[in-house]
Amino acid sequence: MKKRAFAVITALLILISVLASCNGDRAVQRMTVLEGLKTEYSKDEVPDFSALKVLVEYNDGSSEEVTGDKLSVTGLNTGVIGESVVNISYNGYTISVSVTVGGTHAPTESYFVTSASLPDRLALWESNKTDFINKDHLYSVGDDNGFIFTLKLDAFTALGDKISVTKYTSASTVSLLGEETPLSGEELARYVTIDEEKNSFDFTEEAIGKSFTISTRPKDKLTGDEEDFTKSIDITVVNGYNIYKAYELNYLTNAISLAFVDVDPSETRGQPEIVRDFLKNEKGVDMPEGISSLVLHDNMTLEVTDLPVEYFYQKNRQNDFYEYISLFCHENSEGSESLTIHGNYFAIYTHKLPGVVAQGVGNQDNAVSNANLFYFGVNAEMGRDYDFDRYSTTIKNLMLAGADPKSDNETTSKDSMLGLAAVMSRYQVMNVENANITSFFISIIADYDYQIVNITESNLHSAWQNHINLRSENFHQSPDDEPLPKDEYPRLTLNISKSVLTQCGGPAIIACTTLPTENRHKHSGVVVNVSEDSTVESWVTGEEAWFKAFGLASIATKIKEFDKPLTKDLGSSFIKEEIRMVDGKQQTFRVVNFVMVNIMVLDISQDVNTLLNEVLLGASDVDGIFNVGDRTVLDMDDYIVDGKHQSYGNTAVNDIKNKNKATGVFETPDGSVAYLSNGLKTTKGDITASDENDYLAFYYGGMGFVFGDYHKLIGR
Repeated sequence: MKKRAFAVITALLILISVLASCNGDRAVQRMTVLEGLKTEYSKDEVPDFSALKVLVEYNDGSSEEVTGDKLSVTGLNTGVIGESVVNISYNGYTISVSVTVGGTHAPTESYFVTSASLPDRLALWESNKTDFINKDHLYSVGDDNGFIFTLKLDAFTALGDKISVTKYTSASTVSLLGEETPLSGEELARYVTIDEEKNSFDFTEEAIGKSFTISTRPKDKLTGDEEDFTKSIDITVVNGYNIYKAYELNYLTNAISLAFVDVDPSETRGQPEIVRDFLKNEKGVDMPEGISSLVLHDNMTLEVTDLPVEYFYQKNRQNDFYEYISLFCHENSEGSESLTIHGNYFAIYTHKLPGVVAQGVGNQDNAVSNANLFYFGVNAEMGRDYDFDRYSTTIKNLMLAGADPKSDNETTSKDSMLGLAAVMSRYQVMNVENANITSFFISIIADYDYQIVNITESNLHSAWQNHINLRSENFHQSPDDEPLPKDEYPRLTLNISKSVLTQCGGPAIIACTTLPTENRHKHSGVVVNVSEDSTVESWVTGEEAWFKAFGLASIATKIKEFDKPLTKDLGSSFIKEEIRMVDGKQQTFRVVNFVMVNIMVLDISQDVNTLLNEVLLGASDVDGIFNVGDRTVLDMDDYIVDGKHQSYGNTAVNDIKNKNKATGVFETPDGSVAYLSNGLKTTKGDITASDENDYLAFYYGGMGFVFGDYHKLIGR
């Protein structure tokens, strides 16, 4: 399906004013710092911008170098230690560059340390564990650069005035986990280099996969026993790059999600080059090479200044994003087959980011968004013949959190439809392990076949549309190819174990198959496996903004009408009553646990409502399987039974559909079916059940629905 809504409700926070100015018909389009700007300043240092030089580029293709005497430089406050911003303006156009103000403390004899504690971020690491299912993972540290371990000190002058000490010399040790004796000499050098001036530990490749205890304390100026000032943490070393700032997430980007020449014909750079220039010119850092993983060491709230200005319409960071962009875009390739993001129980927040431009603006030709926070895939140069399961991306021990998009308000929901999806994955194995993804429009998009998505020990909740969006389309075979044999076809597969997927505006899972009548799609169709110890549910009324936005409220109403003969003839229901607060008042709703919809896509040029109406006519069949534990709840695959081709796995369903293609058909967990045609009839048995968390599969034309907890008995 070409057009789909991937949005989060976002609050547009205008952070900087960067207005393109005109000199006649010529406007400043870009400014790049060439030289003369430091990235680190001492506290109270008087900055000198006399040597500053920037390259100014205009919209007519011309450029010039402008020196500091013609520039306006504001914003830097060296009186405050920490991150600061330098605003550089020329003819009304402004760029903002992040710099660091370091601490210069008093002479050695003028202060003393009375207590030391772990850094705030490590205390946060412990408290954040409450948001995750598995709380036992060791703290991960990457080997590609030093891990900074600077304690929080309480320091006073000789006169008793409390002062801030951010840089000091440490005394540090490293020991193998479980051993009391610290490493030393050659054995220490084998695993780690300690820089006591920078309070950092740079682990070697040989340390990867091993666990250690690292301890540190201020080297001198202590008022008590050394034991009182020594703090330790147990860590495991991974192959990766340690990051502390939100803008460092750009280190992932090595691929193109949006061809910028399509939105700016004068742009000659691809997305990786744009990111590299942004990091160099605005953040004063070089893009690291060969990133195999990122290791987070703090919560990160993404601001517009953490992203290249080229991502924004009109390039001033006050507008929304261009369409079809992934903010952080990474592809695996031969020799670099895997990527991992180690979250360390920290969070990446996106609630300060804008959404995508509205329909008709920039490159947006639709009313919904096709943009993502992360895109993970495989390099297109791999072609069609590669072992997709050799390539993988893993997100572990990480929270991704947006604004709360689960609103039934149609007006605010229009903004939600122009926001970002959390994660998109293609052509590989995507692992989501012990993650918490909350408050996005869609949590995870699995785009195209030749892909396995494993969700393990993870919480996905409060999605505006749905949590998992599966697009089944055989990209790797040309339309004229003979279809692969069914047992060789690498179908898009979703595996959910020990996880909770709850609170959506629509079905928890949407599975789409594109053009199943074409040869290359003959055996397309997703396979969904859910473990018995997982919860996948989405209690909806069918009146939510998601249903209304796509014109599906009437379809939801029809589905609920099928419950009437169910309760009349069999005394069983798949609908329950629930009290919800609306505008501060309690209201009673009839709600359905909408677990999954399996649907075909007939024509990608049609809008969603027209598309679904065609699908309901049953013009063609679509494959798809939904398993819970060892039970197959929904089976829409093709089979040969007694030499005859059956369009559904359950032959009774096929027989009923052949008689009346508009018939609604239920399939029960024991394999019996029931259909609605002037009332409910059963082929065998009934559709009542005795266990909690059971499922009901419902066939309607070319669609398959899965509902949970349908068996609640009337009057009980």
